[in-house]
Amino acid sequence: MPKAPPRSRPYTYLGRAKLVPSSNPVKTYRLRFRVPRVKPGSYVFVVFNRDLRSPGKRGALVAYTRDNVDRLRVISKADVAGPRRNDSGSSDSFPWALASVVVALLTLGGTVLARRRRRDSSERTDR
Repeated sequence: MPKAPPRSRPYTYLGRAKLVPSSNPVKTYRLRFRVPRVKPGSYVFVVFNRDLRSPGKRGALVAYTRDNVDRLRVISKADVAGPRRNDSGSSDSFPWALASVVVALLTLGGTVLARRRRRDSSERTDR
């Protein structure tokens, strides 16, 4: 198990997700980043999940890659006719779509982590 998020190829490090304060039992994290310059192609969003309870504070890479549906697709400038404009005159840009995917995946990851912790704590009390 890795001790830190990967920062070399084939990965592109985006940043650290920060916990959003909330009274909701499901934790929500926010990740703000600039869209990196990467080669055109298909990409998968991967989260490094550090287990703070384990010795050495190791973690795991978590990815959700069901049937290529959830992959991020980067296209080249040659494939784009130009930025589309919405009714307000501003451009519909890829970063907003990517940010939406990131938020959805972080929420999914938080939900999975919360369920694991609840299961682990209930297993400890059953012993």
